[in-house]
Amino acid sequence: IMTSDIQQLPKNLLITETDILLQPAPADQLLNFSRTQSQAVLAQTSRLFWPNCLYNSVDSVGHIGKYQFNASELEKLGYIRQGTLNKLANTAGANAVAINNESYWSGLDQCNNASQWRTNPGLQEQAIMRIFQIMAAQLTTLVVNFGSVAGSQQAGLLTVAHVLGSDGAAALYGYLMGTAS
Repeated sequence: IMTSDIQQLPKNLLITETDILLQPAPADQLLNFSRTQSQAVLAQTSRLFWPNCLYNSVDSVGHIGKYQFNASELEKLGYIRQGTLNKLANTAGANAVAINNESYWSGLDQCNNASQWRTNPGLQEQAIMRIFQIMAAQLTTLVVNFGSVAGSQQAGLLTVAHVLGSDGAAALYGYLMGTAS
């Protein structure tokens, strides 16, 4: 990564050049962003919401890894078996139960449990890119003209969607833009 590439990024990012440099470069671009911009989006996602999280982090409700994936996202990506959360719908702490029970993991990418997830940084980096691609597709249907929204707003929407889900990000965007129904 070149310092000149970082200098071309929007100045209103709430992350530092060091945050971007410490972020592993993604294998692919995110949406229409350059690889450096994609790297900045990943750094922003990690630093803004979970500044102290490492790849092996676990929070009090069972979200795991650097990006604090929940069971719903892991199920959407195929790491948790499809239908698991429906099966656990009436279970207290369903997120933690799904993540911490090895029998609910599918074995995708040779990841058979939460411990293997937490010790595989490359897998987590691939997964955040995949979930962002899924969320971008969802946001395209939920946010009018998502494709023509400014890149910094797209990046922000993806970051928020990782926390609130695509519906929540679209609702927040509509509220902030004065178009919420």
